[in-house]
Amino acid sequence: MDPVLLRTFKAVVEEGTMQRASQRLNCVQSNVTARIKQLEAELGNPVFDRIGRRLDLNDHGRALLPYADKILELGEQARRVAGALPPERRQLRLGTVESFASLRLADVLLPFNRNHPDVELDLDIALTVQLVKSLLEHRVEAIVVASPATDPALTSEPVFEEEIVLISGPQVDAINTPADVANHTLLQFRHGCPYRERLERWMSLGHATPAKRLDLGAYGAILGCVAAGMGVSLMPRGMAEPLAQRGSLRLHQLPGISTATTHFMWRKHAALSSAAQDFLSELRRQSQHRRQLNSLVGSTMVSAVGALTNSLAG
Repeated sequence: MDPVLLRTFKAVVEEGTMQRASQRLNCVQSNVTARIKQLEAELGNPVFDRIGRRLDLNDHGRALLPYADKILELGEQARRVAGALPPERRQLRLGTVESFASLRLADVLLPFNRNHPDVELDLDIALTVQLVKSLLEHRVEAIVVASPATDPALTSEPVFEEEIVLISGPQVDAINTPADVANHTLLQFRHGCPYRERLERWMSLGHATPAKRLDLGAYGAILGCVAAGMGVSLMPRGMAEPLAQRGSLRLHQLPGISTATTHFMWRKHAALSSAAQDFLSELRRQSQHRRQLNSLVGSTMVSAVGALTNSLAG
């Protein structure tokens, strides 16, 4: 099968329209249209459903996509191995939530960029619901979010586990039950944030309703408002720890919602590009390193407590 046709097919899938695909491929739109028609003629079936100017993959297109990915990837590998092509830059279009970008992304990107300097990363930071939509619409290849895949067209792999805490101003008494939150304002991201949904679900199970809700668009704004005594919020401990150590915040562990798992998510029937596979491998390495570090810290603390106990007993 002609790689030019497959490359055009992939461009239309990822861009969503013939016009944007032609801009990406640096050719006129009529060429893109002709190539797609030629591809469909060879297959004997249409690969897109036409909805206005937008093209959505149909069942035939979804069946073809992973094979197109593999054929094009193998072709590039063969030419590089044979020396016909110099090393080329690979592109990875990735989406992630702000919490991961703030807490973990630098630890992953430093070794990833060092080991894979040929990868050009295009990063989109947004709410989980927006990122899932971008993934389904082929605007990104993969996303890193704080929830597993629920759409049958997607699959995911857990990579990091985060400790989740409720944060309040330092003057607030201990919070242990939903009723303890009922008199406070909830300061959270707009709808689509899994931490917001988790806190609201926890409160509803306790038949509690917050005094007020205030939607904010950034963790920095939420942290500042909580520190000023305007309300409470739920977020990863690492986001709030620096202000808590300065005495500006108080952290509360809530039963039942003390941890959240970060997932790497991609389309189930699409083969990950080599760049995405390399990024996932780096996520796995960093996750394993973090687990080993936490285990070492835990063992050290147990040993220290044991030594202190023996010393006091002596």
